[in-house]
Amino acid sequence: MTSNSKQLDLPQVALETYIILPFQIAPGKAGQAFTADKFRAHLQGSAWKKADNIHDPDDIAKQGLDDAALKRIRYQAYNYFHPFVRSFWYDSNLVQRFRHQKLSTLRTEIGTVGSISFDAAADLYHFMPDIGVLVLHLKAQQTLPLAHAQECLDRLRRIYPPYIAGTNDSCLEAGHFPASVELLDAQGKSLGHYTNEQLGVLIRNAQACEEKQSCANEKECPDHQLLLTHSHILAAHWAELLKPLGDGEYQIQQLGDDRAALVSKIDLQPIPGIPTNKLVDRGNMIRLCFADARGNDRLPYAQRYLAQFEERFCYDRFWYLDGESDDAPSRIMNSGYAFTWLGAANDSRYFADNFAGAPVAFRHIYVPMAIIAHFQKAALLVASRRLADLSPYGSNGIPAKLNSEEFQAMEANFIAFTQTYWFNEITPQEQGIELFDMWRRELRLPALYQEHRQELQDIVAFINGREEALQSEAANELNHYALRFAMAALIVAYISMLAGVMGMNSFEIDFLSGFDVEIKALGLIAFAVLL
Repeated sequence: MTSNSKQLDLPQVALETYIILPFQIAPGKAGQAFTADKFRAHLQGSAWKKADNIHDPDDIAKQGLDDAALKRIRYQAYNYFHPFVRSFWYDSNLVQRFRHQKLSTLRTEIGTVGSISFDAAADLYHFMPDIGVLVLHLKAQQTLPLAHAQECLDRLRRIYPPYIAGTNDSCLEAGHFPASVELLDAQGKSLGHYTNEQLGVLIRNAQACEEKQSCANEKECPDHQLLLTHSHILAAHWAELLKPLGDGEYQIQQLGDDRAALVSKIDLQPIPGIPTNKLVDRGNMIRLCFADARGNDRLPYAQRYLAQFEERFCYDRFWYLDGESDDAPSRIMNSGYAFTWLGAANDSRYFADNFAGAPVAFRHIYVPMAIIAHFQKAALLVASRRLADLSPYGSNGIPAKLNSEEFQAMEANFIAFTQTYWFNEITPQEQGIELFDMWRRELRLPALYQEHRQELQDIVAFINGREEALQSEAANELNHYALRFAMAALIVAYISMLAGVMGMNSFEIDFLSGFDVEIKALGLIAFAVLL
């Protein structure tokens, strides 16, 4: 059997995915202070509107659900998390959710795959003080061959082409990127449209970003504010979604590369005579786990690299083998940046139950877990970058002088982050504990936290040591001057005594006249000792 015929044996799937893009929000101009309330008011005045509740379903998630069902879903989601998680997740001052009011459909062209349309919705989460997380929710309007779903997962999550192939502007091609992506409102009106014809613009924008980064200040780069309001490029459809953050009033600071994170649910359509756990071979399981494009090789990576794949990336609590259970099997794979849940599309008892089954847990439990995990990583990366910005090298190669007040503020912010947003587990539920542990491990959250904590402690200890040394030096200098003052005072006192005794005053003291020589001798000895 050829590799092409093997592709025909792959199952059809229903694809639903959330693309998660964290970033830092900053003022549009240097020197301006960031105010969270002002930013939220600015965002509210655009295409975004505050959501009533952190778990309110969007138009995709609430299809077919009545008010009673929605209340049960919110009840389940609320009680799933630890109280200390709920204390910030449901606090609209700490985390405010905004919903895009116009987006309804995403239509894309992907290479030889052709045109695919998705129901689309977008949310933007603002975490206090300055972390944003854009969440794009997509659900394919038709079932897809698994190979086409793999192409969508690989390409749609990219916010710009990672590379561009071609020899001149007339035949450029974006690598690992859709040929076109268009955002549409409910009436079919275009909100933002990317095509490969814009690759020349992306190249020029990348050059502008490079020039902006190389400018030490606005005087060296007069067009500093006119180039771009971010330090990276965005394809047109992503730029449209983030437009309120790139209009000059604010700018976004990207924290990763071209790839956003994914949380995906894939419903496998049954094939007669093939059990659910045999519908996808190991090679394509690996591709789904890492959000890789389709391939013709049996395995996408070397055997030795994949030796621990199932143990490290697969959560197989319910991936039943033949005869183990009457329940339909489902498998979760988590590589940190990509979370994928596979199950049977005809499992009406759980995986396909929109009212109380896997779709509810996926949208209202696992997606929030992913958002929180990626927010934690974003906040730690921003904190580390701030430390680097506060202790740069000067133009002469000498490190800049450290400002103790700024680092004390950094320390206070880190303490606030730790007390508000940092925790080792998100829920008392065993399955949730284990899945969140996978995110923490693959995103390196504990390591990033300890690295930043140690960096901050080292800098604060250095500053404290320097200030103690300065205080000690000042104390020694003060003691030195005090000793000189004491010596001068003794000399003045001795001279005054001599003046009084030797008759330099208006009183005669006859009874001391016999001690004139002795007093002078003692005075000379005292003066010599003082010197």
